[in-house]
Amino acid sequence: MNFIGENEFLLKYNCRELYESKNFFNSKLTWRDLMDICADYDARMEELDFTRNEFVKVIQDFKGVHSVRSRLKDREHLIEKIIRKVAKNGVRIDKDSYIDRITDLIGIRIIHISRFQSYELFEQICNKYKEKFIEKVSIKIREGDDAKLYDELVKRGATIDKVERYRSMHYIVKSDCGVCAEFQTRTLFEEGWSEVDHDSVYKPSSNNELKVVYSSILSRLAGACDDIAELMLKSNIGNEPVKTHDGKAVTNENLPQIIKNLK
Repeated sequence: MNFIGENEFLLKYNCRELYESKNFFNSKLTWRDLMDICADYDARMEELDFTRNEFVKVIQDFKGVHSVRSRLKDREHLIEKIIRKVAKNGVRIDKDSYIDRITDLIGIRIIHISRFQSYELFEQICNKYKEKFIEKVSIKIREGDDAKLYDELVKRGATIDKVERYRSMHYIVKSDCGVCAEFQTRTLFEEGWSEVDHDSVYKPSSNNELKVVYSSILSRLAGACDDIAELMLKSNIGNEPVKTHDGKAVTNENLPQIIKNLK
């Protein structure tokens, strides 16, 4: 097993302060323990990859799915996440417990075109996997988004989490082999934003405040694109009147104001 050295790792992921924090020290977790986790993770790769592919086979046949992306968590990112969780929560995570405590070893990204398709995906995912959920479905929305749009899903057990820049729906599912997978559903426009944000802002080595501002603006633009796409797609459904995302019918009288709001 090849892995970068301790000092190189702490510098690369900007986590020396966390690694030397009181919580991490009290956990008695050592670099050797972290390398033992890596070795165990490597030994599970074949089984994890099989489980990932089984999830993808089912999900890609769901109605409303545009495409599915999946991955197994990178070893370095696994160690980084463990360090951050231990430093934050003071809970020891070792070779015997990381499988239960790290809930995104398998990541499944489910892309759909229109925002309203997230509701039918919610139905299908719940019908197939609800008995294997280990926590409530989390609906991530930006500050300023209308949470009332998700009232029906909240009534069915989902939670609303307001985050800084992005929108997505998260499901944590425990597989038959005991490993957790994180499903995320999001639109094509949000996926485009997330790819830019991941490479420019999310990576620990990128700590540029201006990039954070740019990313927030790009996220708002992606949201506006979703609104426009939804209007366009809804106009193709039979002879029903076109409605905005909040359920209001689009008429000749209110169309100018709607366009103004979008701008």
